[in-house]
Amino acid sequence: MKYLMTGFRSLRRIVLFHVGAIISLSAQAQDAITESEKSAGTGGESGVAQATADPAEYSSPYQVNFTYSLESLHQDFDVSPRNSVAGESSKDFGEWYVKNSYRDLETGQIDRLLQVYGPPAAQFPNNDYESMPLQWQRERVLATALRYQNVMENLPYDGTSKFGIHYRHHHIPAFAPTKEQDWPALEVNGAYPIPATKHGMDCSNFTSWCYNYGLGLQFTSAVADQGALTSINYYGGASSPQLPVEKIVFPPGATIPDIAALLETGDLLYIENPGAGVVHTVMWVGDLGGVDTAKLTATGQSNYAEMGEKVYLILDSTSDARKDINDNEIPGGPELREFRDWYYKNLSHVNRYLGAEADPNTLAVLLGGELSANSWYDSSWLGWFYSEVDSQPWVYHLELGWMATYLTTTTNMWFYHTELGWLWTNQSVYPSLYGNDDAAWLWFDSSTGTLWNVSTGQPVAST
Repeated sequence: MKYLMTGFRSLRRIVLFHVGAIISLSAQAQDAITESEKSAGTGGESGVAQATADPAEYSSPYQVNFTYSLESLHQDFDVSPRNSVAGESSKDFGEWYVKNSYRDLETGQIDRLLQVYGPPAAQFPNNDYESMPLQWQRERVLATALRYQNVMENLPYDGTSKFGIHYRHHHIPAFAPTKEQDWPALEVNGAYPIPATKHGMDCSNFTSWCYNYGLGLQFTSAVADQGALTSINYYGGASSPQLPVEKIVFPPGATIPDIAALLETGDLLYIENPGAGVVHTVMWVGDLGGVDTAKLTATGQSNYAEMGEKVYLILDSTSDARKDINDNEIPGGPELREFRDWYYKNLSHVNRYLGAEADPNTLAVLLGGELSANSWYDSSWLGWFYSEVDSQPWVYHLELGWMATYLTTTTNMWFYHTELGWLWTNQSVYPSLYGNDDAAWLWFDSSTGTLWNVSTGQPVAST
């Protein structure tokens, strides 16, 4: 099936397919582990071995070039509560390593899984971040994440200096039980347990932490629930107003460059495993990322040339053994990695937390339809169509029939028609449509139900 990529690259927003309920974090909910977190898996691709590379000996060939200074992006990291180890959690520091302090809120019984994840993250304050430029906010989140890249075992963790962490199932980076404390570890489906010792965070705890620590935007750290968010609490944890979360999906056949053209630094990508749903999340680096050519080996130089000297980077905290452009194994924990292979092939969707468009609630509302009855909508420009949230992206147009909407804003609409293939239109040009299969402009005559080829003057189909 052909697909008009020129139009695809020009779009900067696409439809929000909202699913699931709004999830907010109350003080009580922060201590709870959701069912999706219990079954989150190993945080990566099924069947992939654990990374064994020594972080102290690893030198990343990738780099990030910020447009804002690190002094600006790191502001207030050395100010309370962000400079305090104890301030990382809402749990009293004296109880972090007291096993019987981790109890189920309803039953009062000691909860082993609460022990595994350790103290919950505190809600970090808002220091007027919403008034900062949007690009600064996006870079601030990434700059926060990069502070935890590259583990140096001999450095004391003080919560302020650049300090790498491992991959661990913890809520906060400061939590690190000792071997003598015999802290419980998370074992997934009988697979290798990730030990509790050492500082570390898993994929979704890490992404949640970076937004919270960086901007005071706190949301659930359970990966499946995080991927289903439609809104989050305001900066600093205020419950009102809610900030919309923009869910971005891509049509079949979208290439890595096409996906990259629509993403922004700090967007979170959600990855799924077949039959398991969303199991992993990573942070998009965007145009700020690239290769440090001075660190390329002969193998790296060859690979870089083969890629057309273009890489697409993500920042991912994982235990999976993956290789960089030099064909060296990347250590576990937060590191810059390339968006390709499993990440690309199993991409479910992307959530945009910064700069998201206002929530249109449903596809029907986005298309300008007013509800008449029984899920039928009357659009002032598109006409009558049938839409249910559970059936999206599929809608039934009274005259055009079934079509799946994939890329939609109030000014652009890509949809796949069951008989006519890919079509494009918008509120300004409809009833004219662009037919991608024939690379031709079409015109729909609603009075006769006929779709005409404008160039040939011949009918394409009758509905």
